[in-house]
Amino acid sequence: MTLSFGVREQRALGVLCSVSLLLGCSFIAEPPPGSANELRPQDKGYRCGKSFWYPVADTVSAAASATWVVRANDELETHSHDSETDVWRASRIAGWVGVGLFGASAIYGYIVEGRCAQLRKNHELAVAAPPVSNRPNFPASVFGFGFQMPRGDLVQLCLSKGAEWTMDGAVGTCRAKSEASASPEIRLTFQLGTPSEIRTIFTGSAQTKNRDYQALASGLRKSYGAPQVEAAALSSACQASLAQCLESGERPKGPVWHWATGSIELTPIWADERAVLEIRYTLEEAAGAQ
Repeated sequence: MTLSFGVREQRALGVLCSVSLLLGCSFIAEPPPGSANELRPQDKGYRCGKSFWYPVADTVSAAASATWVVRANDELETHSHDSETDVWRASRIAGWVGVGLFGASAIYGYIVEGRCAQLRKNHELAVAAPPVSNRPNFPASVFGFGFQMPRGDLVQLCLSKGAEWTMDGAVGTCRAKSEASASPEIRLTFQLGTPSEIRTIFTGSAQTKNRDYQALASGLRKSYGAPQVEAAALSSACQASLAQCLESGERPKGPVWHWATGSIELTPIWADERAVLEIRYTLEEAAGAQ
C-alpha cells in the first residue's frame, strides 16, 4: 500500500511528531514507581499519578511515529535513487525511535495510572469502612456461669460456691446462704437446656444504692466501652435517693450495650420489696428464636 502525502500533510505530520516530543511523555510526567506520597492531597480528595491523558498522548504519538515509518518506507521504494533518500532513511529511523519511545512510555503510563486508580479505590474503601471495634466480645459466661453449660453443671458450680440452687419453672437461681454475702444473686433463664439469659442481682444497702449504681455502670463501661444506649438522666428524687425513688414507683432506664450475639443492660429495679441493681446478659440468638 502506498500512502500519498502532499507538502501540507508532510508538514502537519512533522509538526505532530515535534509537538508529541514537546508534550512530555509518561516517563517524564508520571511519578517513578515506589515514590513517596503516592496519595497526594488535591482540591478534590486524594490523587496519585498525573492523568490518563499522558499515556493517551503517548499512544497517539506512537501511532503518528508508526505512520511516519510507513510514509518513509513508501518514499524509499518510490524514490530509491533520489537525493532525498538519506532524508527518508533518517525519517524512518526517527519514526522507529518514536514508536519504541512513545510505545514504552504509553505502557508505563497506563501501568502507573492503573496502579494509582487502584490505590485511590483502596483509599476510598478504607475511609468508607467502619472503624474496627477493639471492645471485648459479648461474654460467654458470667461469674463462671456459661451460656453453653448444661443445667447439671451449673447446679454443681453454684453448690461449689457454697450457695443454694432453686428452680422455678425455666428459671434457676443461685443465691448465697448468707444475707451478708457480697456475691450477687444469679438468675438463669433456660431455653433448650442451656441459659438464654443470665441476670446478676446486687442488693446492697439503700444508703449506698446511688454509689453502687454508678460503680457498676463505670465497671461495665471500663470493660466494654461506651454503651450503645446511654443511661437516662436520674430525676432529682432519684439523685437524692435511688432506693426511695424506686420504692415510690420511678423506673429509671440504665445503659445498654449491644453486640450481634447479645446485649447487656444495667437497670435499677424494685423487686421483693427492696431496691436492687440488676445486670441482664441476654443472648440475641435466643431472643430471636422466641
